[in-house]
Amino acid sequence: MKISKTLLLCLVCSATTVLAKDAIHPELNDSDEFSLMGALSDMNWHDLKDERWNIYSQATYISSFKDRFSAAYSNLNGTPDSLSAKAEHSFTATFTSYLGLKAWTGAEFYVAPEMISELPLSGLKGIGGSIQNFELQKNGSESATWYLARSIYRQTLSFGGTQSEVKSGPMQLGGTVDSRRFVFTGGTFSILDIFDKNTYAGDLRHQFFNMTFMANAAYDFAADAGGYSTGFVGEFYMMPGLFDSAAWLALKILTICR
Repeated sequence: MKISKTLLLCLVCSATTVLAKDAIHPELNDSDEFSLMGALSDMNWHDLKDERWNIYSQATYISSFKDRFSAAYSNLNGTPDSLSAKAEHSFTATFTSYLGLKAWTGAEFYVAPEMISELPLSGLKGIGGSIQNFELQKNGSESATWYLARSIYRQTLSFGGTQSEVKSGPMQLGGTVDSRRFVFTGGTFSILDIFDKNTYAGDLRHQFFNMTFMANAAYDFAADAGGYSTGFVGEFYMMPGLFDSAAWLALKILTICR
């Protein structure tokens, strides 16, 4: 058997967006919630407005239940993957730590180890078992599974303009940025870390936890089962209140067995 590997370069998407006049960095940290960084800041041990490092963690548990129902054609002709007609319970338990470090001028590094434990309805896997809870598409097991979800290098080149505040939060160091800048991001992360950020959908741990691909995230299918891709993004921010532009290039290794 001959095994060969091919590097795939896949331009997934590019976008140009008209920004609101007062558009700023998203505020990822709720000041009303407890956080280690906020506690250190309250004791004057950490500066949230000019961070050299930060660390955040989040744990989420989602539970669902279905009652029994009648189904005349369950597992018809030996099909093994029908939804069970019995009453069932399903859950996901996830834990993620977000670590950020500022290096030289404009350079930031982030890593995010993650754990998932899950029990889908009827033992279904992938998209078929994740309609009610999209965390289930990560294909974990009842026992804890650990993996490195994100590892990111981000470099910002500033070209002047007005400055705006960047709030401290997961995968975001507190500080300031110029309105005219170029941002390079490379590594392993979710495309939704860059594109389609909005208040209502995209992060099921804070928002709706339905199947995100039914909205604007269909292009994210270049990702792995966990929803993460390896690649790089270039973002160019122009005059404040006018436009930003970004392009995404995903890198994949295709293994072919012959």
